[in-house]
Amino acid sequence: MKEMIRTDGLTKEYDGKTILNDVSLTVNRGEIYGFLGLNGAGKTTIIRILLGMIKPTSGEVYLMGKKLTKGGGLWNHVGYRGSALCVSRIYSERKSKAVCKVTRHS
Repeated sequence: MKEMIRTDGLTKEYDGKTILNDVSLTVNRGEIYGFLGLNGAGKTTIIRILLGMIKPTSGEVYLMGKKLTKGGGLWNHVGYRGSALCVSRIYSERKSKAVCKVTRHS
């Protein structure tokens, strides 16, 4: 399968506190990936790093096989959908079920 998202050794620290510690993951084309965890577990932090909103303290992010860099054109291929519970009230049930599928647009 084609690798769409990959992180290698992703770490994020705020004021000396480690929020993410050496996170490595791979999401292949067509896979659905979700983040579950307690408050403060780092779910939002990793999403913000993947979206380029914040920089990791260390580690690398690759989208569609290319290293994520500031100002790169990769963001035209990235989408994000937050809380399905809140959004499902706005969208139809059919649209709500089609959540977070990773695809590549040519």
